[in-house]
Amino acid sequence: MDFSDYIKSLPNERFEVQNKIKKECGVCSQTLIRWVNGTVRPTADKRKIIANILGRDELELFPIK
Repeated sequence: MDFSDYIKSLPNERFEVQNKIKKECGVCSQTLIRWVNGTVRPTADKRKIIANILGRDELELFPIK
């Protein structure tokens, strides 16, 4: 399940998880929205942070296309 699908699948904790990602990555809401929508891919360092927060494999969340 890629990052976008994973975030969209979170029913109740989506807001909390998104806020944690924004804080840890040091980005604004607009940037996070672009990541979730898939219009922009996070940089390598941000992908690693996101994978650690979510406890998922980075390549699973952000597969190489």
